[in-house]
Amino acid sequence: MLVQERGIDFDLTDDYLQEVRLAGGESELVSALKSAKVTKSVTVDPAAQARQMEIRQHLARGSEFLRAKQYADAEGEYRPAVRLDPQDAELHAVLGNKGNWDGTIPEYREALRNRHSCFLVLPTGKGFIQVNTSKS
Repeated sequence: MLVQERGIDFDLTDDYLQEVRLAGGESELVSALKSAKVTKSVTVDPAAQARQMEIRQHLARGSEFLRAKQYADAEGEYRPAVRLDPQDAELHAVLGNKGNWDGTIPEYREALRNRHSCFLVLPTGKGFIQVNTSKS
């Protein structure tokens, strides 16, 4: 796991670990985070830190709604997260993966526009396929 290999560059808090769990993080990830070496603690602008916290809260609530198959409510949490950081490719990909597939393609396009690689889950007639869009 990359967390074990590379470490983390932030101070881990109980609140952060709780958000990881609420967002669906498995126990293996939580354990890896707890044992990860902190490579450097970054000084963060308080406003940026508050914005990131708000984004994580929206993602955690959106994930709960998605697991409950409450797709409109999940989208209602993911959209404000995207508005808070519209350049974040992963946020667009999360919004594209929101469970109801209306609007999926535009969000994937925006994710790819903001980043050259992204991991996407696409619906097919019989299920889903996973696509890694890394460009060599």
